Amino acid sequence: MINENIGIIAGDGDLPKVLIEKINNPFVVGIEGFFETAGVEADHINESLENFGNILEYFRNNNVTKVVMAGGVGKLDVNNFTPQDEETEQLVHMIMSDMGGDDKILRTTIEFINSKGFEVIGIENVLGKQVLPVGILTTSQPNEHNLNDIELGKNILKHLSIYDIGQSIAVQNNTVVAIEAIEGTDAMIKRAGTFKKSFGKPVLIKGKKDDQTNLADLPVIGVTTVENIAENGFCGISVFSEGTIILNKDEVIEKANSLNIFITVI
Repeated sequence: MINENIGIIAGDGDLPKVLIEKINNPFVVGIEGFFETAGVEADHINESLENFGNILEYFRNNNVTKVVMAGGVGKLDVNNFTPQDEETEQLVHMIMSDMGGDDKILRTTIEFINSKGFEVIGIENVLGKQVLPVGILTTSQPNEHNLNDIELGKNILKHLSIYDIGQSIAVQNNTVVAIEAIEGTDAMIKRAGTFKKSFGKPVLIKGKKDDQTNLADLPVIGVTTVENIAENGFCGISVFSEGTIILNKDEVIEKANSLNIFITVI
């Protein structure tokens, strides 16, 4: 374990909670509207992204040297962003001077944090390298149609990587039902559920973009993901082997088995 003070910038989902438990005495910034710090025993504050300078000042005051970014914060719209301090204005200026998709914004944010005397480290520095064995993790098995849908979804995600769009796609009967865009994976799943065909069920394919930074926004699935796809009429999930995090893997597999959902690693 790293013997330095580590700060966590915590968005939504279960990943920040896992890191808080894993890291010894972290300093946690819960992003307002995304992470609820109630019940968090570690030293913490709640702060808005529009007060990014306050986040950095909190880390400075606690001698934080390394920073982990975990959990979603929605799709940042800097055009409707109101910086509340000088350092946030600097960050927004850097982002707007070289606009791009999620990965580009994250890379710029990481560069900015590092320029302020911190070192942004990846989730893998805490949890270890994330490489899942290829194969089927559940008792439920994909059929031939599902396997064709998975192959199509994988190929499309690979081609979309250069455009820095989303990490997820829903495919049913060799037809794309939905591609993750500005709304995020969970909302895409719900959207796909409204468009699915009557014959068969869609598959969720999720994976890391080619050349995506390993320091933030690695694709994550958990029990909530399994419950979400089951509620919206999906039959399974397929994730890329390298870079995908399955939180509480045994619980995820148990939940998938109970809901007759398959999970494959490709």
